[in-house]
Amino acid sequence: MIHLTPIAAVAARAVSAPACSFLTQKVIAAAAAGESSSHLPMKAISSLAPAILLRGGGSPTVLDLAHIKIRLEGFHAYGVVTTLMLNAALRLFSSTPKAKEGMVEGESVNNAAKLIFTAFILLSVISGLYTTVVFSLIGMYSKTALGLDKDVKTLNAFFASTQSIRDNAYHAFILSLVSFSSSFVLSLFLNYKGETRWWLVAVATALSLFSWWQWSTIIHAASQLIFS
Repeated sequence: MIHLTPIAAVAARAVSAPACSFLTQKVIAAAAAGESSSHLPMKAISSLAPAILLRGGGSPTVLDLAHIKIRLEGFHAYGVVTTLMLNAALRLFSSTPKAKEGMVEGESVNNAAKLIFTAFILLSVISGLYTTVVFSLIGMYSKTALGLDKDVKTLNAFFASTQSIRDNAYHAFILSLVSFSSSFVLSLFLNYKGETRWWLVAVATALSLFSWWQWSTIIHAASQLIFS
């Protein structure tokens, strides 16, 4: 006999008999596949939500829980991307020459580039760390609330109270991304000499500007179509 957790039980009570049977079958199938029991209820609800939408019925409670799960997956994505970028930034920092060359003629440009490079790496690491910690904490406490059988209103209130912090973390994510791209260009400048240096910097700068333009287009479209 399959015993549903409190969240899955709420979903089962909130829908009709066919939908409830669908939910139970998803839980049984997931259990047979050897998946962790802590993931079964939310996986079942996530699979159930589209079925409810297609049949034109179902309780808002079930759909709200599915939407919350999707939001948590979005928070997790920020953390994963930023963590990978942090690792790349630290490796870039360790492989780029940073020591000043003194007052040698012709080295003033290199010394200035090293200072700017270090500043960009600092911005990338600090802002990326802030983004990772914020979204990890919000995701962790949200899952804890689900595990403690808190209702949807409690989770929505938690999301509302942390809205400004999440906005700051998102802006920090963008800052980390731009800072890392800039530091990569400067790393090429510092690691190469002669004419090769300028060709690599020109190509890297052009590709970075193109990437920033594409990112800003996506962000603008999301702000106009999704968050408006």
